[in-house]
Amino acid sequence: MTIKRGNEGGIKDRKKIEQDAVNAVNLCFRGVNRVSADILTNDKTPCVDGSISLYSSEAMSNITLVGSIDVQVKGTEAKRRADEPKRSVSIVDLEYYQTHGGALYFVVFENNERDEVFYRLLLPFDIKRILRDHSGQKSVMLRFKAFPDDRDEITRLITKAIREKAAQQQSAALAYCSVDDYEAGGFNFPECVLTVDVTPNESLASLGPYKSGVYIYGKDERGLRFPVDKIEDLTAVAIGGKCVVSAGEISFETLFFKGEDEVSGIFYKFDDFRIEASSNTLRLNEKGPLSIRLRDLKLLRELRNGASLLVDGRQFLHGFAPDERTGSKSLDSKIEALDCIDAVMKCLNVKVDLDVEALTDQNLRDLHIAYRALIGGELLHRSNKSAGMCLIKLPGFSLKFLLYDKGNDDFLLMDALNVDSSIVTPVLTDDEGVPVVPVPPLLIQTEQELLELGNIDSETFEETCDSFPVSGDNSYYVNNRMLDLIAAADNKAVCASDLLKCAAILVERLEPFTDPEITVINRLQIKKRVGRLTSDDEMNLASLVATGNSLEAKACAAILRGDEMQANVLIGMLPPERANELRGWPVYHLLERSEAD
Repeated sequence: MTIKRGNEGGIKDRKKIEQDAVNAVNLCFRGVNRVSADILTNDKTPCVDGSISLYSSEAMSNITLVGSIDVQVKGTEAKRRADEPKRSVSIVDLEYYQTHGGALYFVVFENNERDEVFYRLLLPFDIKRILRDHSGQKSVMLRFKAFPDDRDEITRLITKAIREKAAQQQSAALAYCSVDDYEAGGFNFPECVLTVDVTPNESLASLGPYKSGVYIYGKDERGLRFPVDKIEDLTAVAIGGKCVVSAGEISFETLFFKGEDEVSGIFYKFDDFRIEASSNTLRLNEKGPLSIRLRDLKLLRELRNGASLLVDGRQFLHGFAPDERTGSKSLDSKIEALDCIDAVMKCLNVKVDLDVEALTDQNLRDLHIAYRALIGGELLHRSNKSAGMCLIKLPGFSLKFLLYDKGNDDFLLMDALNVDSSIVTPVLTDDEGVPVVPVPPLLIQTEQELLELGNIDSETFEETCDSFPVSGDNSYYVNNRMLDLIAAADNKAVCASDLLKCAAILVERLEPFTDPEITVINRLQIKKRVGRLTSDDEMNLASLVATGNSLEAKACAAILRGDEMQANVLIGMLPPERANELRGWPVYHLLERSEAD
């Protein structure tokens, strides 16, 4: 807030500067409903210069008093050099405010023409964070914001200050100032809550209620609230929920938001669409996953062709002026190209998000060929080619195909991970390269391919396990490859989730050929990676540690129980060669992670 003043001239003494600063702050509250400022010059109270009180009605009395907050005022004739200037605050003062519920701290920049009033709300939660970050100092530089000019905004600020002061009173003595701190201290918060004040002309999706910052509280099982975070310097806010958005023949459920930002004002947003209320313009930022991008473009085409935008069946927007980017030909050709790519991804059960913007011209040509062959059923004519595997390398992942020779230089293109014995039989070979026994095609992929292939799908894999079942002849190899699948998932394979599902399928199919203790270890190491172990699981592992038939089984069970000390002791009891072998197993990754944490 800026307050005009007469030209006094000359250099003022310290006492006069402080008097003028207090007068300037008192003037800020002239005409502000339900708020009374009681700030004195020459106040002798340590660390404070008075208080500001809030009342529930304009009849200000003890009966209508809501609460008060202490005030400190500092004046300066220094020139302000920033929109949010920094000023030094004593640590002693901060410690006083922390034990007395907080304070509203004012700094007034004085010159011959006007006084500029800045403030900082210092509540116990804020002070705990400041003291934590500036331990051992006598003072700290803090940033101050301009005090609002609008009277309703002032009322809102004082309401918030006194409400949040009361909310933080019970936890002021606790040292915790984050969710992690509280959890380490034994607190549990099933939910987090916040409170904002909304004027009659605002909504929860307006920026105004959040501009002075928002305190986040953890709410425990008893309903008690504890401050865990504060969000400041918000430049935009949006609130929404699930709605059905439709235009013409396109309809889908998505999150629909209403919000406000400092630049464009009120806006609406869903998927990668943004509608600005002030100009009634609709923009599409094409950066989402392929499936969402495709449906958004189809919705855009419907709007371009004259359809209304409906939200939950109600008309929301009608009329759309196409630009060069969304002209008829460019939009239709883009949708056609993305439709082809989407069809290939669905045919191969690809779940990895494809970065469409990063596709090269060669990628587009390869995907178009794959579309013609996989979806259109065309044979690929290739001279001087032999049957075998081929890769299409895309941004972020690869796709693997099988070229099946149909004769006359014609080839059938197939998903290399989804073949059955009527087409081709993937087999193991002995040391001399002689075929020995068939296995599911996923299990003959290299370790690098397990990391980068995007067409790994657990349902497809289970079908190929039916075509090429686990047997006594291949169980040893299959077990080792099952461990490779887990290791690839640990190494951030693009299809890590499906690799773990494939490994779980193999564990069950290997059970007739595997030691029962090993089956339990493998089953539970996968389960631990995708979720939590049950109490029954923990009991089984405890039993294994106590009575397992081998040191390896006992050590693995200790790892899965999270008992680092016992696991390391058991591993240390193994001969060096066997200990090194265990350290190469995927279950050992869990111990390494635990030790790193």
